[in-house]
Amino acid sequence: MLRYIVVFCLSFIFSLNLFSQNKGEVKGVVFDSKTDVPVEFATISLFNKVDSNLLTGTISDVAGIFSIKNIPYGSYYMQIAFIGYETLTIDNVALTNKNSLKDLEKLYLSLNAKVIDEFNVVEEKDIMQTKIDKKVYNVDKDISAQGKMGLEVLKNMPSIDVDEQDNISLRGEESVKILIDGRPSNIEPSQLLKQIPASSIEKIEVITNPSAKYNPEGMAGIINVVLKKEKVSGLNGYTNTGFNYNGQNGFNQSLGLNYKVKKIKINGGYGYYKGNWRSNNESFREYNQGDTLFYQDRYGKNNGGHNNLWYYGGLDYYVNKKNTLYFSFNGWSGGNSSKSSNTFLFSDQNHELDNFSKRNSINESDYAGVNYNVGWQTEFNKEDHILDVDLSYSINSNASLSNIVDNTYSPQNYLLDITQLQNTDNDNDNNNLNFKVDYVLPITDSLELEMGILSTIQSQGAVFYSESNDTTNLIYPDVNLNNNFNFNQSVHAFYTTIGKQYKKIGVKLGARLENTILDSELKNTNEKYTQNYFSFFPSAHLSYKIKEGNEYQISYSKRINRPSSWQLNPFTSYSDPYNLSTGNPNLQPEYIDVYELSYIRYWDKVNFNTSVYHRDVNDKQDRITTIVGEGITVSRPQNLATAKINGGEFTLGYKPYKWWRTNMSFNIWNSSLTSLTFNNTPYTTTTFGYMLQLTSIQTIKKLWSVQLRLRYNGKQEDVQGVIKPRYGVNLSVSKSMLKEKGRLSVSISDVFNTREWNSYSKDIAGYAYTSNNKWTTQQININF
Repeated sequence: MLRYIVVFCLSFIFSLNLFSQNKGEVKGVVFDSKTDVPVEFATISLFNKVDSNLLTGTISDVAGIFSIKNIPYGSYYMQIAFIGYETLTIDNVALTNKNSLKDLEKLYLSLNAKVIDEFNVVEEKDIMQTKIDKKVYNVDKDISAQGKMGLEVLKNMPSIDVDEQDNISLRGEESVKILIDGRPSNIEPSQLLKQIPASSIEKIEVITNPSAKYNPEGMAGIINVVLKKEKVSGLNGYTNTGFNYNGQNGFNQSLGLNYKVKKIKINGGYGYYKGNWRSNNESFREYNQGDTLFYQDRYGKNNGGHNNLWYYGGLDYYVNKKNTLYFSFNGWSGGNSSKSSNTFLFSDQNHELDNFSKRNSINESDYAGVNYNVGWQTEFNKEDHILDVDLSYSINSNASLSNIVDNTYSPQNYLLDITQLQNTDNDNDNNNLNFKVDYVLPITDSLELEMGILSTIQSQGAVFYSESNDTTNLIYPDVNLNNNFNFNQSVHAFYTTIGKQYKKIGVKLGARLENTILDSELKNTNEKYTQNYFSFFPSAHLSYKIKEGNEYQISYSKRINRPSSWQLNPFTSYSDPYNLSTGNPNLQPEYIDVYELSYIRYWDKVNFNTSVYHRDVNDKQDRITTIVGEGITVSRPQNLATAKINGGEFTLGYKPYKWWRTNMSFNIWNSSLTSLTFNNTPYTTTTFGYMLQLTSIQTIKKLWSVQLRLRYNGKQEDVQGVIKPRYGVNLSVSKSMLKEKGRLSVSISDVFNTREWNSYSKDIAGYAYTSNNKWTTQQININF
């Protein structure tokens, strides 16, 4: 079926050109009047001389050349414009049967000083820019992000949260799709973002209610990380060097180079990061099984180091002014090493110590991966009339080794049993293939059609091997622990959207059809699981623009949250022998109906965006914890019930003076689960959470900048637990130098060392816990 769709779409697309008129043509070359250098990307507009209506237009290529074909014979005038230049008007452009080709030859644009000044002001972007369909976080403008990795950048963003296990959530939901340059990755997003330096990121886009054109994966929407790409001709680049200290020393270095001349653009670079970390954690667990009450207290210390290498390269070849062939790759490699020490205290109902154990481990891991991307883009005669064919393939592998020593002692510190030894080896391999065709057709100036196809094929393999000693201290494989899990998933999709602008009213409707085929197998037990289902995803966006900078928007989309491979793997993880976790091979996808109403308003010194949203979640997924033995719990993902989520988000930007900018964002949400019973336990409950972020930036004498950020995460509840409030302050100072080609910055993360991750349980039959976690959040960074 997919093959026929592809053939139909491509035949339809290319046949459209056969009906275009082939009458007259206008061409020329645009130059800078002062330097005689070609002006690329200049806008050329052709107007009807009778009624001054815009007929068509184009832009100049890298050599300043432009051509407009298929122009009906008649009399026209042309305007050529580019930011920073005065608009050039050509009054007499006549096309007749005898003179069907109008060659304007060399055309010169003159600089406009006033426009340049205004342009510089506009280009002084805020850290956060609020647009009608997304929020844009400009990483370059956040001096506190310099010298850090991509995951640390996300922690600074409003509405986004990263917990102590590096799980990323948006508006309180972990079901969010992470893209790199608009493309999905087959490895865990948090792990990939740990390997991308902030200096390689241009901006991060947050799209909370995407149209049918986008992948519907992720309840909360899409986070798109856009990497830097220079468009300036010639040779240019950037470099960044930094040091950080959090009780131990760290280092970061990155370099990027770009070269563009005539028909070729080449870019490449790398980023390297080496750092150390420490953490302290403790948990207090209470078990009540029948008439027996006992306690388990755990005290842990962890420390480790990591190093990451990120590299990339790309080539764009402009075959002609309408066709571009592009190729790029990015890769990563690195390793982590850590040591952990955990002491478990087991007490009776009077909190008298029965025995205790000490569990120490040494862990080593390494990883490597690379992503390749190749594509072809065709720009037709009409502006924004584009066909893009894109293919990407990525491979990724990681391996981790652990050596564990476990001893049990009496209250008097006597060894009660032989020393327990365990060695584990965890290997994962991932492959991901994406093929897509996107086509955009502007039918008229106000009516646009989009359509496309997408196929994603994902393959993952996870092998876990464990061995331990017996009573004679001989090492044997742990047959009951070792497992080999394979996961294969393919998604094939077709989408179409159509948008129309009626003066102040904009309408965009879309539909997407997807077929998902999933096969998983636990080889040790020969357990096989298969899912094959079709899904339909409509979308609708309506906007009303009162005037520029004053707009309403209402939107609807249907989304999906497919289970990941680790959620489906039925084998139990014993990394914490008293708190087990397992997957559920029968876990079904969530389907979510998302409604959102937004209002955006801009004044000279103030801008704000506010939105309210509602989500209906069918087959809501959550991890449920139950007791399976004396002092042992297991958590497993389950499809619970229907959830209704309501929330509101408010962003306010205020610039009282040219040298002072402030930004405030606030997000609050609540979720209610209805009619749920699991293991005879009712889970009709309401959960909630909120977060607040304040940012202030002062520019002193144009060269110095001071940035202060306060972030407060209020108490957050889920089905079986509560996360206590978290808060922290970051301070950064930077100075421009070398004629503003360089910048030196000093930043302090978590100035008052207040960030912790503390939680406690609720509504777990026979079991309760309190958990406190503190890691190295206070850090000093120096970067140039």
